[in-house]
Amino acid sequence: MMSPRVAIRLAEFTRGDAACLREVAEALTPAQLAGRSMLPEILPFVPAMSGSVVPCDSGPAARRLLLRAALDVTGRPEVVLAASAVDASVLLLGPLKQELRIVDGLLRFADERVRSRVVLDSSPFERREAYAELARAAKRSGCREAALLYMARSSDLGKQRPLVLSILKEAQSQLERGYTRNAYALAHSVLEANREFREQAAALCGRAAFWHGCFEEARELLACADDDCDLIELSRRIERGPAPHPDNRKRGVEVVEWLAGVAEAHADQQAMNGIGVLAELWYSEQFDECDSYGAQLLLTMAALGRGNGWTTQDHRLTPLAGAQICALKAGVQIQAGKLEDASQTISEDMPRMPLEHAAAGVIPKFIRLLAEAGMPVDLVRAERLEGILGAPPEKHVAFGPITGERFVAAAQAIAQKAVDGADSSHGHEAVPALTPRQKAVLGLVLRGMTNREIGQVLHISERTVEVHVAALLRKMKVDSRSKMIARIHRLSP
Repeated sequence: MMSPRVAIRLAEFTRGDAACLREVAEALTPAQLAGRSMLPEILPFVPAMSGSVVPCDSGPAARRLLLRAALDVTGRPEVVLAASAVDASVLLLGPLKQELRIVDGLLRFADERVRSRVVLDSSPFERREAYAELARAAKRSGCREAALLYMARSSDLGKQRPLVLSILKEAQSQLERGYTRNAYALAHSVLEANREFREQAAALCGRAAFWHGCFEEARELLACADDDCDLIELSRRIERGPAPHPDNRKRGVEVVEWLAGVAEAHADQQAMNGIGVLAELWYSEQFDECDSYGAQLLLTMAALGRGNGWTTQDHRLTPLAGAQICALKAGVQIQAGKLEDASQTISEDMPRMPLEHAAAGVIPKFIRLLAEAGMPVDLVRAERLEGILGAPPEKHVAFGPITGERFVAAAQAIAQKAVDGADSSHGHEAVPALTPRQKAVLGLVLRGMTNREIGQVLHISERTVEVHVAALLRKMKVDSRSKMIARIHRLSP
């Protein structure tokens, strides 16, 4: 059985081509298809793609750049160009502009299948050489974290103890910041190449797989490490789900309590503790306080970093914790009677998360309830999730007598992405393009937070916040925070 999030990922990769989708699915393991094991970092190129996916051939320099772009994890054009030893004109003016695009300052393949084809067509020697050059370029550009991954993939780690220790330390850091796939990639490079630290690497890989929602692989790796037996048992308990209870809130909160006890990522701890506080407010019937606190929690979680973890020290929720937050948001939207908003949350926010482990499986119940109310939701998804969970269809029990007005308003504010739409014009003016970090800072400035409070939410220093605010003032061409806020409100469509 294919996990919904895997199905979406494969459909995007194959662009909906049925023959390609079938062949890619056949090239993956049953555990990968079911979402119980990590998908490959670069999905397989299959014969059905051969006729329609052919990279442009414009000389050795372009081919060199394409391979380094395919292996790059930072998305930084300057890293790829430096590693390729080519001028920017090769990227911007030649045939490669059809294959590679710069989106929000990051280098992306226009078609991910081309990336897979480029890697397939390269030799192991070419890939190792490309990784070595990427490591040097990333180090010069200040991307220390990515440089470690490149060095791991270009070096023989068997006798490089200091490098191995640095890689494992960075893997732990990536896990604590919520970047599960990065942590897995770093630790896995050691697992395959160094016997001395194999158990430590297996433990890190297993914990990363657990928080990514890949429980079967997590159990296998943690068993090899002879460590973290608590996570092995917890994964089984979550799959079984809590004992049946007339009030589904208690089942969902019980899973959150389990996760809070083992959370490693700072953002996960914040989210799980926040949901715990909400539960206490629910059951003590402090519904107004619950509504207000829930809105604050959603806004705080939305302000977390949106980067890739390789070029900044920002934090984000792991997929497993993020699924709990999305389930909470949909549940309160349903309780508040905002069924269209709940339908949008389930359709847009949730499909990429490990929903088979979210909120004790209440998502299928949400879908069925929305379908009964005539909302456009996918009943097949509910049936798939119930099959994965082994749970019988049940009608959802409401969260409780809360109005949810502030909570839903916060969810709507996030969905509208007012700050992300800052490049929209109004009259003859437009808000200038902002970096992801500047958008996050601006969003918190608009909420009236001080620099210190913004630093606490984003886990950066107060001085760093000052630098971002100064950059925002320059871009907005104003000389005070109040004028900047006024301008944003004036320009918002």
